[in-house]
Amino acid sequence: MRPSFDEVYAARYTELVAQIQSHFGDRQDAHDVVQEAFYRALVRWDTISSYDDPAAWIRRVAWNLAVSRWRKARTALGFLHRQRRVEPQSDGPGPDRVTLLAALGKLPAAHRRAIVLHYLEDVPVAEIAAREGVATGTVKSWLHRGRAALAATLAVVFVLAVAGLIAVLRPQHDSAPPVAPSPSHPSVDDATERVAAAVGIDDLEEQGLGGIAVLDPGDGRFTTSRNLIGGRYDVKMVCVGEGSVRFTIGAAAASVVCDIAQTTVLTLPVRTPDPGAIMPVTVTPQVTGSEAAVFGYLPELREDDRTRQQDAALAMLPDDGLSAESFFMGNGSGSEDWTVEPGRYRIHAACVGFGTATLVVGQATTGATPARPESVEVPCGQKASLDYDLTAAGLSTQLEPDEEATGSSAGAIVVSKIS
Repeated sequence: MRPSFDEVYAARYTELVAQIQSHFGDRQDAHDVVQEAFYRALVRWDTISSYDDPAAWIRRVAWNLAVSRWRKARTALGFLHRQRRVEPQSDGPGPDRVTLLAALGKLPAAHRRAIVLHYLEDVPVAEIAAREGVATGTVKSWLHRGRAALAATLAVVFVLAVAGLIAVLRPQHDSAPPVAPSPSHPSVDDATERVAAAVGIDDLEEQGLGGIAVLDPGDGRFTTSRNLIGGRYDVKMVCVGEGSVRFTIGAAAASVVCDIAQTTVLTLPVRTPDPGAIMPVTVTPQVTGSEAAVFGYLPELREDDRTRQQDAALAMLPDDGLSAESFFMGNGSGSEDWTVEPGRYRIHAACVGFGTATLVVGQATTGATPARPESVEVPCGQKASLDYDLTAAGLSTQLEPDEEATGSSAGAIVVSKIS
């Protein structure tokens, strides 16, 4: 039976606000983005209610909205710093709250989510694993690393206070020192680094379309999904440990043998129809021995299909501009500096694929952040434009993908002069 919108709103609103606030620190912003996410769900509830976990979709939208706000605030703050304005002072948060938010902010995103859900919201490890689309062993690893980082940052006792709820996290001390892993078996951290390097995941906290799972003996099958833009992919897979993993993405499947000594990469070809599809991903582990295995995968769109999608984005824009550029939006933004004279310009942008990109336009500088920035959101599948008065030579443009668009979209920019 499909849940009603009112049921999901009543059951999950407060929890989602607490989660977003724990990441970004501002309670009012958290309320704003969660309310916007619920509104977007309401207008398409016939579709959203059919999902296995409608709240997971709402949480992802709220997260993307919060990230977009943070990026815009960061850009504006950089501009204000360059202007050296003295802003009116107001009472800020107390030192305990500053310390709290600073410590949480230093945690990797996955560890932070696990800490907040498990210790603040009392969500069981198995449920967190289901929400995140990972194995329970992966969540346990996140919690362990998060506790260790918080203990190191805030000494013996750390008090987590968000939305009026308090959890005390203490470093765990066993009666006997932990038993070191067998010399022939790598630690989880070492195995994770080997897997990431083998499949091409450069940042463990920004895994894009890929995923890395810590698999404990006895872990069962888990399922997640990936937004794949249309085209042909090569999915790299590797497992470090003992046992095997059955991996399925869409209709394609392969068995990966885990190995302690060697890091052998298997490649599974996958084709996604245009314009793209949400592909189910299933991992079925069979870990032997007494220690965890680490499995990782990364789908990579082939170069000719990347070019084809970039051309599709460019085709959505006017063809009479002064300059044009297109790019596939992997980790990071598509940035371009244009050598143009002062004047009034119209910057067109388009995105194809999944998610939303933010077009940021400003005066080119020697740094990474443009001066006098202005921005507009570009939902993928649509186009947008922004008029900009350039007072000095050099125009800077950035097309920044949100979390959903990263690795799953292509973008294009065309610059036209108005006067």
